[in-house]
Amino acid sequence: MEEMILEDKCLELQLSHLGTSFFNKNVDDLIQELKEFDNTELVHDLKCNQNLVFLKLFSFLREYHDTYFKELVSNSNLINILNHNVKKQRDYIAEKGFINFISTIDSNQIYWNNDSIKIQTKEDDVYKLDNGEKLYFIPSSVTWPHVRVNRLKNGITIIYDINSQHIGNFSRQVMANTFKILSDPVRIDILVNLNKGKKTTKNLSQILSVSEPTISHHLTLLKEAGLVNKIRDGKRVFYYNTNKVLSLIPNFYNNASR
Repeated sequence: MEEMILEDKCLELQLSHLGTSFFNKNVDDLIQELKEFDNTELVHDLKCNQNLVFLKLFSFLREYHDTYFKELVSNSNLINILNHNVKKQRDYIAEKGFINFISTIDSNQIYWNNDSIKIQTKEDDVYKLDNGEKLYFIPSSVTWPHVRVNRLKNGITIIYDINSQHIGNFSRQVMANTFKILSDPVRIDILVNLNKGKKTTKNLSQILSVSEPTISHHLTLLKEAGLVNKIRDGKRVFYYNTNKVLSLIPNFYNNASR
């Protein structure tokens, strides 16, 4: 959403900007973008009463923010993490240049191809920057797939997932260490259960009938290997899977669940 390309660090202010901009949108352009969904109720409602659609969407975003996302951001230190990545990005470009910066994002999905930036996605679109247009690189922690490209009025955004740093080309040593971590059946069981949703150490201990200290030890090894990550919710710490194991073994969970 191009409305989010602002210098505001306050999420509430961002939401206010977003809500205001909804009602200034050209609905014909939006319907054109949604042409593959032309026979859906969404497009029908946009044609009949666009303001009601935008009002419901904004109400949902506001409620989602107030009841869930606001606390998540506060507990996970998310804003500071993203600001840190922005600063690191800016410093790297200043020190080593833009060309070298590209290779630090995700070598498997964003890389140079002659004089073009090649982005590995399911789309075959080609974007060209005109004179005066800008290229925005935006770190995110909630991007799926791991890279998204959007055309704006005055440039292009490339949104990349800061959690995908372990996803890409692996050295032999990294692969060897990862497979060593996966050699323990308990750690495989932990990954399989985390694939069903976030869980605490106590949750996993009860499910697998393994002591909490043992589970904690295995989780530490899995986290060091980049196979799991954690997030704090109040006094509780929840663990969840990264996508690293699927980069090495695409059918891992299908096979491990048998």
